[in-house]
Amino acid sequence: MSVSCYNIQRSLILFPWNYLLFSLFLAATISPILCHVFSPTLVGERELQYFNIISSIGSGGVTSFIFYFFVNRRLERKWSSVVRDEVRNSYLDAKRNIVIAVIHASIKGGRADISADTDTIDFILSGGGNFKEIFPWKGEADEGFYAFQNQMSNQTPEYREIIFNLKSISRAFDRLIDSGYIGNHEVYKRAISLNEIIFRIESDGAGYDESRGLCYFIWTMFALESDPIEEIISKS
Repeated sequence: MSVSCYNIQRSLILFPWNYLLFSLFLAATISPILCHVFSPTLVGERELQYFNIISSIGSGGVTSFIFYFFVNRRLERKWSSVVRDEVRNSYLDAKRNIVIAVIHASIKGGRADISADTDTIDFILSGGGNFKEIFPWKGEADEGFYAFQNQMSNQTPEYREIIFNLKSISRAFDRLIDSGYIGNHEVYKRAISLNEIIFRIESDGAGYDESRGLCYFIWTMFALESDPIEEIISKS
């Protein structure tokens, strides 16, 4: 059973009981006070002792629940932040490795106007349409994005490097999904869809037609104004 399923089942089981116990403790705390205020003549010394005991138990239970709630929520918030940051770091590392592989593949495809230096890599990763500036989807077979795309027709080292890093992204999103901390249903669906797309790319393999999904995925990772994968992480 996945962690996310376990968290959902645990929540469904524990939450009603938590609310029920909290209500009982709260009732035990205030009912003796209400009886004493509104019906003082019906409360004798012996009943008052019982009421004091019940009230003490109830107030202790309410205090414990309040303490548990705030501590538990704080720990969950902290842990969700740790998971999100870890997934983001894994994604950014993989994204950088993919850029390097795209550049190397393009050079092998005939491009002599680019190099895998730090300035070029950082320029591409900074977004804002910079990827499209260096890899325009037009021109001859050894120009623009086509020089890279043609290298994906075979199991080149660059192809294998890209697939490896896409699988790393998928594993990172598995951790995010299984953490159970994605509260937005639409974001959850997009995270699941991302993993399915990567699985499909891996299954299709290398080839002129087979790699079209891979090339389109790479294009959307870098060429759009906003990174759709980073958006999923930020909204999770």
